[in-house]
Amino acid sequence: MPYHTTCFGTADGTITANVLGGASPYSYLWSTSQSTQTISNNPAGTYTVLVTDAAGCTNTNSFVLTSPPQIIASVAGNQLLCGMDSTTIVATQPIQGVGYWNVVSGFGTIDNVNASNTYITSIPLGTTILNWIVSDGFCSDTAIMSITVSESITAIAGVDRIVCDNVINLAASDPQFGYGYWNVISGAAILFDSLQENTEAFNLSFGANVFQWKVVNGNCSDSNLVTITLQTPENCLDPIEIPSGITPNSDGKNDVFFIRNLQDYPINNLEIFNRWGMKVFEANSYQNNWSGQSNQGDLPDGTYFYILNVKSINKTYRGYIDLRH
Repeated sequence: MPYHTTCFGTADGTITANVLGGASPYSYLWSTSQSTQTISNNPAGTYTVLVTDAAGCTNTNSFVLTSPPQIIASVAGNQLLCGMDSTTIVATQPIQGVGYWNVVSGFGTIDNVNASNTYITSIPLGTTILNWIVSDGFCSDTAIMSITVSESITAIAGVDRIVCDNVINLAASDPQFGYGYWNVISGAAILFDSLQENTEAFNLSFGANVFQWKVVNGNCSDSNLVTITLQTPENCLDPIEIPSGITPNSDGKNDVFFIRNLQDYPINNLEIFNRWGMKVFEANSYQNNWSGQSNQGDLPDGTYFYILNVKSINKTYRGYIDLRH
């Protein structure tokens, strides 16, 4: 009795030999040495089957099994959100098959689960896991995305200051969430405890010393700078104040030519001249003790002129003194 064989293949590598005609039962011999009507899990290639019926009649047929295009699922990457509960999720549009999103753990409302580029809202604090699954009906691939949401944070390092002491106290705002720490950005300062928002900094450099207060909450962070400017000793001294007159009458008031804050500038020279330009008094490291005398005794009332040289700040002061007994 005439008969013929046909072969059917599937994407999972299964081949079946169907027989029409002939006398049953049939025996099968594949090029893989298997002897069943159906063989499975075969890689791509050419397969031959020899079918023999009960009468000893034979027929041979071949089948070419090809692999379907590879299914690849790909996402843009994990996301870290601070103080937000929504974001755009992005996957690669598949060339073969179709894709869809699936929330594996956590929570989120996806606008369009079948769109490779879509929006997700209502994401809670913590980590939400999503799958982007691509399938062609036989094969599939999965890409995993995580979205981690933390509370928003703001770092406040304090206000900029100009100081005269090279030991100061840094005062940042205590973070509401997470933890904070100090970094020295410029200058040679040493921090007593960089993990405390209020801490001592010493060994400041002259000029600008910049400190960073950084706050970290999970995967979120924020930083803020504060500048502490250390003045030179000369700039930290009180300014010199020179009187315009003296009344040396021994009443305990304004009896001497008293230059306020001159004690902070010990390297100085004071010269006093009369109205004809003759020098009537001179002192190095003046001690605020001139009461209207020259080497010859008390000077008459009148207007006198002074020149004060302060070498430590390289500055010269000039003016007049009204002398009245």
